[in-house]
Amino acid sequence: MIPWRLRFSGIRDYTPTVMDFSDKDDHILISGPNGAGKSTITFCMGGTLF
Repeated sequence: MIPWRLRFSGIRDYTPTVMDFSDKDDHILISGPNGAGKSTITFCMGGTLF
């Protein structure tokens, strides 16, 4: 199973969000300074896929 779209809400300070991965050639890079929410985004993705 390949997820094309992830939807999450109610996790920490993030508003309900939809992440669209429908383009097969897209790559995902999560970067930013400390405290920007990188771990929260990966937590949301893991929770959605679980």
